[in-house]
Amino acid sequence: MRWVLCIFAGAAWAQAASLPASVRQGGVIRVLGPAAAPIVKLKSDYRYHFVLKSASREKLHNTLRAMLDHALQQKIPRTNVIVDVDALWLM
Repeated sequence: MRWVLCIFAGAAWAQAASLPASVRQGGVIRVLGPAAAPIVKLKSDYRYHFVLKSASREKLHNTLRAMLDHALQQKIPRTNVIVDVDALWLM
């Protein structure tokens, strides 16, 4: 089972919620979250995180690509989305 921790930094909860909603795929990828990150506010940005789980590395990779494309379409700067594949620490 593969785990990916995604952290989003931004001013709006709606943008944070749109990222995991963009990757939900009929049970192939399990999405946990979004939820407030352990350090909720850093400087002027609020931080949210969610976890993606899948047994298939290929489907997870394709899903991450689609999520980053969705973030680009929503004009979310790439520096506001952190992706940690096979995260050892989920906090």
